[in-house]
Amino acid sequence: MKTPYEVLEVTAHADDEEIRRAYLDLVRRYPPEKEAEKFQQVYAAYDLISDERKRIAYKLFHCQLPAKADIAELLLEGKNSVKAQEDIYASLRAAVKQYCTTFTLNDC
Repeated sequence: MKTPYEVLEVTAHADDEEIRRAYLDLVRRYPPEKEAEKFQQVYAAYDLISDERKRIAYKLFHCQLPAKADIAELLLEGKNSVKAQEDIYASLRAAVKQYCTTFTLNDC
């Protein structure tokens, strides 16, 4: 199974503009009316890594969270937190594991 970065043909270090350009190029290459399945893969990959919160969660835990998951907010807030990083990551991992189990997502 390909990662979202592989689907969009960008590196894991690609910035927002590179991701957007790759998405637009692939949409032109695989229009939904002709290549529906490939377009869905491209769209899903773009949806996951074009949003900063989802991208951070994916990079940290290699799974996709529900769109409005509270954990994504915690990830953004935790970037500037003065708490010990180990405590933050332990809490986040536990929360993500619960989300992944609840929504039966893979790779958690």
